[in-house]
Amino acid sequence: MHSAGVFEKIITDDVIEDFVQAGTDVETIRQLALTSKRARADIQHIGDAGFNGTAAPENIKALSIAIRGKRHTYLKMTQSVNC
Repeated sequence: MHSAGVFEKIITDDVIEDFVQAGTDVETIRQLALTSKRARADIQHIGDAGFNGTAAPENIKALSIAIRGKRHTYLKMTQSVNC
C-alpha cells in the first residue's frame, strides 16, 4: 500500500454547507404530493429544515397546487394576507 491521498480532504467545508442548505426541488415536492394524493393520505409533512424552522415557501406552494389546484391555492393565499 502507498500513502497517496492520505492527507487530502475527503469532504470540504463548502460541500458540507451546500448539503446543509440544500432543499428539495419543486418537482420532487410535486411528485410526492401527487403520490400521497393517490394513496389518499390526509397529512403531508415537507420538513422544517428551511430558514427559521419552516419549509421553503416555493415548496409549500408547489405542494398546495399539486394537491388542491391553482385556483384554490391562490384563493387561500389571498385570504391569508392581513391587510
